[in-house]
Amino acid sequence: MSKRILTLCLALALCLSLIPAGIYAAEPQYTVKATKTSIKAGEVAMLDNGMGSYLVFGKYGLLESKGLVNSSGKSLMTRTAKKGETTEALGDNLHYASCDTMILDLQPVIRYANYTSDTKYVNTKPSDYAYVYNDYQFFSATGKTESYVSDILAKYDKVPVAQISLRSEIMIGNSGLVTFQASYPNGDDVSYYFVDLDAKKVLLKQPTADFPNLLYTDCPHYELSSLNDNLIAYKYYHQEKDEYFELSTVIDAAGYMDIQKRRQLPIETDKFDEWGDFNEGLASVKDKNGKWGYITRYGALSIPCNFEEVSAFHNGYARIADADGRFGYIDSKGKTVISPQYYKAENAGDGLFTVGKVDSSSLLYGVVDANNTEVVPFEYDSISAVYKDYAYACKDGYLYILKFSKNPKAGKPYQPIFKDVAETDWFEPYVRTAYENNIVAGVTTEFYAPLNNLKHAEIIVMVANLHSRQKEDQYDFQAHKADGTNWWDAYLNYCKAEGITDDRYDAVLDEYVTRSEMAYYFANALSADSYADKRSVTFSDVPGDVYEEEIHTLGRADIVTGDPSGTYRPADNVTRAEAAVFVTNLLKIINK
Repeated sequence: MSKRILTLCLALALCLSLIPAGIYAAEPQYTVKATKTSIKAGEVAMLDNGMGSYLVFGKYGLLESKGLVNSSGKSLMTRTAKKGETTEALGDNLHYASCDTMILDLQPVIRYANYTSDTKYVNTKPSDYAYVYNDYQFFSATGKTESYVSDILAKYDKVPVAQISLRSEIMIGNSGLVTFQASYPNGDDVSYYFVDLDAKKVLLKQPTADFPNLLYTDCPHYELSSLNDNLIAYKYYHQEKDEYFELSTVIDAAGYMDIQKRRQLPIETDKFDEWGDFNEGLASVKDKNGKWGYITRYGALSIPCNFEEVSAFHNGYARIADADGRFGYIDSKGKTVISPQYYKAENAGDGLFTVGKVDSSSLLYGVVDANNTEVVPFEYDSISAVYKDYAYACKDGYLYILKFSKNPKAGKPYQPIFKDVAETDWFEPYVRTAYENNIVAGVTTEFYAPLNNLKHAEIIVMVANLHSRQKEDQYDFQAHKADGTNWWDAYLNYCKAEGITDDRYDAVLDEYVTRSEMAYYFANALSADSYADKRSVTFSDVPGDVYEEEIHTLGRADIVTGDPSGTYRPADNVTRAEAAVFVTNLLKIINK
């Protein structure tokens, strides 16, 4: 190595040594608690009423079943795909939609129809004489079937329900409004039905050749693009052939119509080529240069058309995409909050953003905050948008509930608690939790010695603090220290008085604790009813151990675990870092 290169390396090493590890890392604005449920799921979505809609996929990725779950993890209803039903995998339209009290099944269901002698429609079981067609179901919030879409449309038109022919186009608005496309009796005269999902009734019916009533009734083509904020975004257009007989689209009229007031908004839509959803007072529009921006209800351009792709606003934020299809977010002022960098992105929660990125060819989801700081690690197969303070997630075939809380440390620089415990160390959160709850202390005020083996006297201190914390007796160990005695005597005397331990280890308090002996201490630290069975566990190397019962008590309570081979290693020593993990698990029981 040349003298110059050596000098540069030494200078670099010196610079790096002067940077405190992790001290400038930003704290996330939220913390999260993930709870695994027993519900099997492969994909999940958040509904407007806060319920989670999940899908289960079987062989070849085909939809097998789906259901609804609430934020406490209770499954409210499930539906298994019947033979012959639509089973496309990963289709967004197969989830449910909802308002406050009603749920709409967006997966078509098979119905069978026969005519009786008086031409009234009845449901029948499958037979050679049954007419088979697809319909959509309404459910109450408890999962009870309320009605079918075709029933509502037929009642409005006063025709037999079997004459209604539903089309596949469905649009959902943000106020519980749904648009269905249907016709009768022979497939002619297709109309749009605007249905109030909560009231289960048709608010407005418009033939595609007559919408709105006062505008361009003779135009041959008509298209809807939005149904939010009780507004319909529409356009009339016709197609013309050029000299080479190639078709081009010419827009004849466009705008937004108020469903309730039946009138057009005063927006000069001829300035734009596309119009998106109104939400939170803004609608996305695409200008003549192919870029997207936002207008207000009065037509004023609120956010300039500078984006390749955008979504409607949710909770003050909208998704944007760059030319490479990477997603980020802007706020309602048009300021970029998270630059485009993610492969997938959901609607924004209250300052929380569900995003996906590719890791080793797999698409994994996580959640970041407005500083783009990771709140939920990228380890989930699917995560819904955040609603209020929770979201739904899927991992390894099971559904999880993610519960978010404001982080009181947000915005503050990371401050290490000990010089030998770095932010990036795997044991840092456990040592911090145990230390900040006054259960453990350092070997000095500056060092924790995480890799040192734990001594009997040290675990006596932990056990005494845990027991006093659960009992809430506010025991003052410092006040009970006597001059000329060992530093641990006040803790040992407390443990003996509380029946936690006896004098069996009095002669070895300055020696190391084994994993077997640790089980003796921790299995007696809390009240007996604290160690509820959470899982089934058997360690192959524990039978015959003097503390076999205590080891299995902690294992079933999910306080200790073994290695992947199913052994516990009872004779191994315990490090101070490992002890902090076990203390943290015991604190979770105390703090329930």
